[in-house]
Amino acid sequence: MILIAGPGFKTYQKEEVRHLTNVLKKQGNEVINIGNGEDGVSTKEMYKTLSNVRKDLFHTQSPSTTVIVHAHGTLDERNIDLRVHLQKEGKSVLSKEIFINLSYYLSFPLGVVMATCHAGASLNNSRHLPQGSKITALAPYSKPLNAHDVFRFSDSLFDEHEKTGSTYSTSQIIDIYLTKSLQNRTAPIIQKIGGQRQNLEEILKNRLGTRFSNDESSQIHNRLDDLIPPQKIDILLSIISRTKDISKILDIDYGGALAICLAADDLAIAKQKDANKTLLSEAFLLDKQHASRVSSNPNMRL
Repeated sequence: MILIAGPGFKTYQKEEVRHLTNVLKKQGNEVINIGNGEDGVSTKEMYKTLSNVRKDLFHTQSPSTTVIVHAHGTLDERNIDLRVHLQKEGKSVLSKEIFINLSYYLSFPLGVVMATCHAGASLNNSRHLPQGSKITALAPYSKPLNAHDVFRFSDSLFDEHEKTGSTYSTSQIIDIYLTKSLQNRTAPIIQKIGGQRQNLEEILKNRLGTRFSNDESSQIHNRLDDLIPPQKIDILLSIISRTKDISKILDIDYGGALAICLAADDLAIAKQKDANKTLLSEAFLLDKQHASRVSSNPNMRL
């Protein structure tokens, strides 16, 4: 796991970054720190560290690495790209440059979490990450990220690890953020490289007034029962199914509602992938049978 932390100035300090690092290490992760939340980190330092990480992982057959970018973020002059502030002097690095270098030094699928204001602006550059990567922007293009949600995130990871003793994947980290940390109506956006974009607020809005199937309900409980009491999940399922007004979902329930709809959407995506694989297999079989008939019947040959 790689934690890239720019200076927090008055928002956060070394202590918060150190706490997050210790929590991640406690889960059994090897954490590589680039920046400490107070001193600036140069791009040269970042690239040197990434180069060393690549050497360490050279012999790993199936590396799985989460990259968390925890820094202040602003939009660039054209309001297109995200500027990630990694240095004290106010100098910044475009998300495009960060992603290109992550792809260059770590040429395997990454789970990238952008914990910055306006993080959604980085999604347009997600194509520069290695194939199979997934990027989660904790704040959309137009919104800042609430610092208190991020602070609760560290504590929530610690609390969940104390209960389960588990080491969490990037997807599980996002579920914990949604269900335990998010108390402001700032919905993350997830982009799978080579796949579709999941705008969690839009997914929630589209589910309002629609009942969940038994398969969806089962998937949601299997995924979230350890994070949300099962009875609470059933209450939220009922609220989402019966209302078409998103304001009816309380701020304290907003993150849980997003997690529920994300679990259902992931199930729909998985089912669609399976259906596409089945169609491809059937088409391949038909082509093979047709080729066999042609080869055995001289009259069918061109």
